Amino acid sequence: MNTSKETSLRVILGAGLIHAPLLKTWLPLVEEQDFEGDGRAKLYFKSAKACEKNGSLDRPALTDEMRRRNTNGLFKEISLDAYLEDLADDVVTIDPAAVIFHAKRFRAESRKERRARRLNELAHRALNDEEGESLGAIERLLEEERRGAATEKRAPARAKEAALSDWSTALPAPMRTGLQSLDAAIGGVRPESTYSIIGSSGKGKSGFTIQLTRGLLRFRPVLYVSTELSRRQALARFAAQELGESWSKVYALAPEGAPHIAQVLETHCQRLRVLKLERNTSLTDELDRAAQEEGEAPVLVLDYLQHAARRLEGDDPRVITAQMSDEITSYVTANRTSALVVSSTARGFYKDNDKRAATDFLGAAKNSGDVEFDASAVLFLDTDPCPLGGSSNCRLHIAKSRFGGEGQTIGLKFIGARGMFEEDPSAALDDNQRDVFEMIGSGAGTVEEVARGLQRRKQDVTDVIDLLARRGLITKRPLEVIGK
Repeated sequence: MNTSKETSLRVILGAGLIHAPLLKTWLPLVEEQDFEGDGRAKLYFKSAKACEKNGSLDRPALTDEMRRRNTNGLFKEISLDAYLEDLADDVVTIDPAAVIFHAKRFRAESRKERRARRLNELAHRALNDEEGESLGAIERLLEEERRGAATEKRAPARAKEAALSDWSTALPAPMRTGLQSLDAAIGGVRPESTYSIIGSSGKGKSGFTIQLTRGLLRFRPVLYVSTELSRRQALARFAAQELGESWSKVYALAPEGAPHIAQVLETHCQRLRVLKLERNTSLTDELDRAAQEEGEAPVLVLDYLQHAARRLEGDDPRVITAQMSDEITSYVTANRTSALVVSSTARGFYKDNDKRAATDFLGAAKNSGDVEFDASAVLFLDTDPCPLGGSSNCRLHIAKSRFGGEGQTIGLKFIGARGMFEEDPSAALDDNQRDVFEMIGSGAGTVEEVARGLQRRKQDVTDVIDLLARRGLITKRPLEVIGK
């Protein structure tokens, strides 16, 4: 048995002993034939299925059923109780999402082994066919293989069966990013969800994403994958935000500073793994390895999508970007985790963004199409030019959100020296918009009142009011500030 399969097998068997409800989580995901070659594990599986059918799925009932079914002397070298105790002692996680991940991996590895054995059988028969009928034999065996593969495929489950499976364990709770206004708007970062972060070059996308990642690390391990930054550069940015220092200063530290940086990262980013994505790197393989070592599927943070997609085969940038987006979506759904995916911006959104409402940025991603459709939320980061070592205003537009907050614009202050963002509601408005907003907040109930009070053209005031309404800051009928 290969190492990955053995690890996943022990995870699911042990988790079922420690927390019996987890048996209902993984039993439907595997089949008896997956346990070929391991008589004890097969006995465990068949006994658990019998207990489930009898309505008494717990460790005492499972132990009794295994003892009753043990007629082939499987526990001569080790007692049944010792076998189960060893599995329970070796448990690395009882997180439902992690158990599901390991059950699916165990199933996939078992299928690979069965296919490999079948191919060896085909080759052996062909080499030993003395009657000259090897071609016909291979064709018949291949047809058997095709029929067997077709048999393994099942129709989609009926609604009741699907519901019982999907709701058998609780979803992981939404994770907070640390930006309270963002968390309140979108309900936190949820499982089975991808979040697209879009912005022009030099607008602070990487710093913003790292800041959100630091918040998520309080809840789950993270694999941070960069296509541009070296590992040292990425780690320097994480450490710099914790220290309140310039990341370039941390990056340039002499070797004597290494223990200090290591201690900062160990204290605040203990479950962080950073990967520089090279051309021959398989993203899914790296995620699987991280999940195996952490005991649960990590949050994926990818900076950035279009650059990563170049590693796929294909000439059409839209197609390979969609393929990469699909791969990420499949990963987070299958493993009940989340992904933050940084995206570069289409040329039409390089400028004149101050006149756009939040939902106007839905198609702002470069090679747009599947990107925004796959994402649970699309966030557009629009940061004003920042003087060296200074700060500037920033608007975070929620162009899409399946769980609420769509259409809102959140005001932030970009702190250039630290590459971080602070909440500042006033930053979402320019001076003209702020004047109109404050007039409405002070009681002006019509366009005419606002125009008179500010001594501005009625049409100019109307345009601003339309924008504020589209951003979800005011209502037009009656004219008033939302939430006041």
